[in-house]
Amino acid sequence: PVKYDFFLKQLKLFKKPMFPTPGNHDIADDGTKRYLSIFGPLYYSFTHGSTLFIVINNSNEKDIDPWQLRWFKGELEKSETYKHTFVFMHVPVYDPRESMENQPGHSLKDLDFAKRILDLMKQYPIDMIFAGHIHGYFKGLWEGIPYTITGGAGAEMIHSDPEHY
Repeated sequence: PVKYDFFLKQLKLFKKPMFPTPGNHDIADDGTKRYLSIFGPLYYSFTHGSTLFIVINNSNEKDIDPWQLRWFKGELEKSETYKHTFVFMHVPVYDPRESMENQPGHSLKDLDFAKRILDLMKQYPIDMIFAGHIHGYFKGLWEGIPYTITGGAGAEMIHSDPEHY
């Protein structure tokens, strides 16, 4: 509850809408019920103008359940009718600090699922994948799809390299 209280106080200062993506700390310690009661669905999408925003829940650090995967495929199919599509997830598909031979890093633990979901996303016009989980800032390409890992998301940065932390 303390982490939620602090975060909710910070949200009151925002002048813009906030669309959360659940993370592993949000669901820990029976936090799923609390998250749902405060923020609503664990995965969802919305549009703004000609842009589709898709938020998925991979906070278990492994995969997404079959129902969410079916929903995600449907949302990706819709993406073909929008000018821009952005996908948000907490846990990155792969850890950019690790070579492919050293995966998983601080990323999806089920490597078969990581490949499967990335292969699925490569079939659609995704402008950017945004992820968190790693307490640093990284950007690059996952098999042609641009990604940005957004940093600490409220937590401290954990290393001293100014390019990433």
